[in-house]
Amino acid sequence: MAKDNFIIHLEYREQMNILTAEQKGMLLDALCDYAESGAEPSDLDSATQMLYVTMRQRMDRETDNYEKKVTRLKSNGAKGGRPKANSEADKKPNGFSENQMVSGENLKNQMVSGENLKNQMVSRENLKNQMVSRENLKNQISDVPVPVPVPVPDIKRESVREKRERFSPPTPGQVTEYAKQAGLIIDAEKFCDYYASKGWKVGPSSPMKDWKAAARNWARNDSKYSQPSQTARSGTRGNFCAYGHEQIDWNALGKMISNNGSG
Repeated sequence: MAKDNFIIHLEYREQMNILTAEQKGMLLDALCDYAESGAEPSDLDSATQMLYVTMRQRMDRETDNYEKKVTRLKSNGAKGGRPKANSEADKKPNGFSENQMVSGENLKNQMVSGENLKNQMVSRENLKNQMVSRENLKNQISDVPVPVPVPVPDIKRESVREKRERFSPPTPGQVTEYAKQAGLIIDAEKFCDYYASKGWKVGPSSPMKDWKAAARNWARNDSKYSQPSQTARSGTRGNFCAYGHEQIDWNALGKMISNNGSG
């Protein structure tokens, strides 16, 4: 049944002081809605909900007692008022009849024992520890470090880049400078032109890895095969080994052998 008023007892003030102003307002709205239409709230936090349930239970008990009293008074009024005591034995020290007195059993059911009340009540310190304010929660969320994405290296691309950077063809100036340092006699232009025409490869298809080693090998082969021996340069025909195969005059050689044999 809808009510046009309800009582808020001061014994709940200690618990209400723990709540924020916003929570107190939500608690009062919830109690008003319940008293007016019996609607139950659905958006209260745990602390406010706990205090609301305690106050609502007391409100229900007081409403029930009030309705019982009204019903009883209406019934007595219909019978002509409170019945008079017939004898001194029916009179009670407090002036109330037995029907008007609340039995000890009913009073026990209506009263909340100190132990139950202690279990229902949350002390200010415990409630303070359990409640996390909106500002604290905001600070806790903002303090969480944001993970920084770690770039994953492209192993295949890095490998190709290393292969490309592993060998760099030299310039004629670099070859000349290295030849001076190593004491080599080498035609740098010829060396670079030769290997550039071959795609800087050694042999049929092997890529060059060390152009300095190729330059040293080039200098050795160039001095070995491109320079004639001292005997060949002197033009002496008496030594057969001094001539290359293409330099032999076979007719002159035959006459020289014949003359030597006849002498």
